Amino acid sequence: MQAADHIILYDGVCGLCARTVRFVRRHDKNKVFKFLTLQSEAARRITAAEHIALLDLGLSLIHI
Repeated sequence: MQAADHIILYDGVCGLCARTVRFVRRHDKNKVFKFLTLQSEAARRITAAEHIALLDLGLSLIHI
């Protein structure tokens, strides 16, 4: 992923989050957003680089 990417981090086990991601994907005609579950290694690297503690995000939060 490049620095200019718009990445949505979401809880991969949250049903509301999954439905929201599906909604955004359906309406993202220009493919602006990329999606990562908070449980993924890539999300862990991003949150570490940005100094975001995963425990502070909450379970139903979509972090943009």
